[in-house]
Amino acid sequence: MPKRKLFYLIIISILLDLSLNFKESKAGYLSYVAGTVIDERNFPLQNIKVIINGVETDTDKFGKFRLLNVPSPYDVTIADKNSSTAVIYKDINIDNPELVLFGAVIDKNLNAAFINVKFPEIPVKSTAILKFISQDDFSSRIVEAYSGDNNKTIPVYWPQTKSSISGKIIFIQKDTYEYESFIEKNITVSKSNIPVNTNLKSGNAVNPKTSSIIVNSPEKNYAAKNISVYADFTDFSENSGLLLYNDEGKLHSVKCIIPELFPFSGKYLVKSNIQFKNGSGYETNNFVKPNGRVTIQNESPPEPQTPTDNFLGADGNTEFYYSLGSGTGVYIVQFKSVNTKLNFYIVTKERSTRLNYLSRDEFRRSGSVEFRWRVNKYLTYFSVDDFVKPSVFKNDIGYKAILYSQERTFKTGYY
Repeated sequence: MPKRKLFYLIIISILLDLSLNFKESKAGYLSYVAGTVIDERNFPLQNIKVIINGVETDTDKFGKFRLLNVPSPYDVTIADKNSSTAVIYKDINIDNPELVLFGAVIDKNLNAAFINVKFPEIPVKSTAILKFISQDDFSSRIVEAYSGDNNKTIPVYWPQTKSSISGKIIFIQKDTYEYESFIEKNITVSKSNIPVNTNLKSGNAVNPKTSSIIVNSPEKNYAAKNISVYADFTDFSENSGLLLYNDEGKLHSVKCIIPELFPFSGKYLVKSNIQFKNGSGYETNNFVKPNGRVTIQNESPPEPQTPTDNFLGADGNTEFYYSLGSGTGVYIVQFKSVNTKLNFYIVTKERSTRLNYLSRDEFRRSGSVEFRWRVNKYLTYFSVDDFVKPSVFKNDIGYKAILYSQERTFKTGYY
């Protein structure tokens, strides 16, 4: 049987299975659950299947869904057939969850615009970075400019539910040792006005002072390290972070050269990625002001315990155990098939889980299906409710970390 046809049979059967097999709860009922499904960019997702207590619905163009008379606590599954992805959230008690469809970037319901930016010519031995930032949900990459450049194009993407989006163009110029120029300009882009042309004039430039941040890494033995420093704009979307410094290496102390704070920024975000020899590691977020110092906290990732690596004969009764790991958080157990396109995520507070779908006849008839699995732990969250609670602020300044285990494999058959 062709793999593509096999996948559709499996995913359709899984969705049917989700709608027929659910956990009864005696704790009580919520009169309704009205939630939102988003991707990892915070974009709302349309036509995503949502299943609670055997009842299913689809999200609207705003990513919204609503189901009545839901047991509490409840499990909810969100699934997208086109990206072969399903996420199962366990033991939720709130009626307004914001659910992330992990691992799926769906671009068919987006608006796009291109901003042509003119700016003063970059001098010899200098460089510049440009970016669009906004208080609304959007996605846009940093654009780099080099000596002799005087124009660049910035692509901007945002949800189709808004016809236009407003924000700022940020321009920062530096040489090897110091920051030389900062320009900002308000701008509105529209899907009916493409491309947008704008001019950043030298008369509007500010000469920022140059400062630094000291970042100290953990004293543990690690295989790789990455340190990034972002200008983090308090009242803007989290996608507005502006990368100012990046370092890869094994030094335990790094001096990061940065500009003084911008008029609408109160802090810098220091992101780190520490990786160990077995492939496990962790990412941290710390906030600091200029001339400050950050010491990256030691974290211990959770590790798979059972089943053993290369385990044969996994089914819906196979229990996947993993160690506690450091800190207080929520586990996201990730299963990705190797020889067909299937992605499953289970969000739970428990230290073990089962992937019930592995017992379905479709896996037996298709022979042995190989999966890779690993465990991520998101800090600091005290429950799944805490994890899916809608954000009050666009930017969260509290400590956050993602710990990730080494990867293991298993097969559903015995060959």
